[in-house]
Amino acid sequence: MIVVLRKYRRLLPGERRLLREAVRALARARLTLFFPFARLAARLGTAGAVSPEDALPAEQAELVAAIARAIDRAAPYLPWQCRCLVRAAAGKWMCDRRGLATTVYLGVGKQEADQAELAAHAWLRAGDTLLIGAEEAGSFQTITTFS
Repeated sequence: MIVVLRKYRRLLPGERRLLREAVRALARARLTLFFPFARLAARLGTAGAVSPEDALPAEQAELVAAIARAIDRAAPYLPWQCRCLVRAAAGKWMCDRRGLATTVYLGVGKQEADQAELAAHAWLRAGDTLLIGAEEAGSFQTITTFS
């Protein structure tokens, strides 16, 4: 715990605020998983819609990168699992607060270990940048989007 506090103190004040907001957004996203998916879907935006894929201006690109870093920093230290859907929803909400257009993608694919079993994945895109879930996104087929 002391190591975590030391890391937190080393952050700049703006990074600390984003980190606290990320913890709140991750908690909110995790709580919505206890309800039917329709409730989460309604909070993610319009089903089937996508945001523009244009390159973001430099200041917006820095902001979305900072949001993604805050979520990636906070998630491992929380007492609940923050998998891709929780992270993507939290990132979307944080971007929405700042007026940034984003798209959450939900996809399915075959697991490498067992080709008979399907796996699901969620990822988040802002402009031409994948913020959350970028590493695995290429191996999944998109089934729906929310923007």
